[in-house]
Amino acid sequence: MTANASGVLQARTPRRRLFVALVGMGVLLVLASQIARQTPVRAGLPFPSVPATACQGPGSAYKAGQTLTFDWHPAVEIDRPQGSVIVLVSGPDVQMCVVYRSMDDSMESVVSGIGGNRGDTRSGLTLDSGMDFTTEGSDIIYGRVPPGTSRVTVSVGNPSDEVATVANGYWLVWLAVPATPVGIDAFDAGGHLLQRLEDPNGLQFGG
Repeated sequence: MTANASGVLQARTPRRRLFVALVGMGVLLVLASQIARQTPVRAGLPFPSVPATACQGPGSAYKAGQTLTFDWHPAVEIDRPQGSVIVLVSGPDVQMCVVYRSMDDSMESVVSGIGGNRGDTRSGLTLDSGMDFTTEGSDIIYGRVPPGTSRVTVSVGNPSDEVATVANGYWLVWLAVPATPVGIDAFDAGGHLLQRLEDPNGLQFGG
């Protein structure tokens, strides 16, 4: 489990436990008993052609004496046979949502968590948040990119880097093997390095 993990939920199956880490910069919106929540799904419901429609983020939340309102829009998405991961944004607030696909192509479950970047006005490369499904490191991580970014690579200490999906000012990666990132690079369309985050001991969320 990463050092700044924020909550623990039971997994969607008995085989594994879900560890969730959310961005420590700005607010964390505890909308349920945990920072992340697993939404029950009616058995046999088809997997949606647009997975983001299954991510039912709240329209508002009361936090620190004020009511926050949300208007969620998908920013970046990764689709795999086992499901889809979507990062949705509403101004400075961010929702990470995982929609799982069953073997029969139905929707198995939806796991989501909400964090935010309030007070963090950086326009450069960041490592904001992630979801962990093991104690070995993160499975899914995302962050923001500097202007002009067209490619982001994530190093986890293996010979080859993971290539993230980049869209709408965010990058997202679903790691092949759970790991802690030690380096993140952002490149422009010409392949020139725009910014690098690195720490041989492992990068921390919110850094």
